[in-house]
Amino acid sequence: MQLSVITNDWGQAVEEVDAKYEGTEMTIAFNRSTCRRGGGHRGGEVVLETIDALKPATLKPTDKSDYVYLLMPVRVA
Repeated sequence: MQLSVITNDWGQAVEEVDAKYEGTEMTIAFNRSTCRRGGGHRGGEVVLETIDALKPATLKPTDKSDYVYLLMPVRVA
């Protein structure tokens, strides 16, 4: 999976991470602040699930079944 961040203040960065991916390929954009709050502090493996690039996604750690974070995608030009 390729993760990329683009900001007006800091520029951009791209990172390749190991991932198990199921379904058709898609590009999804999330607000970096809300994404970071939901998964950045958790550490470990997470599951990101969505059915469409414009629908909400859920972020769940694999080690804790009672935590679910809802991510709303943003439209990009």
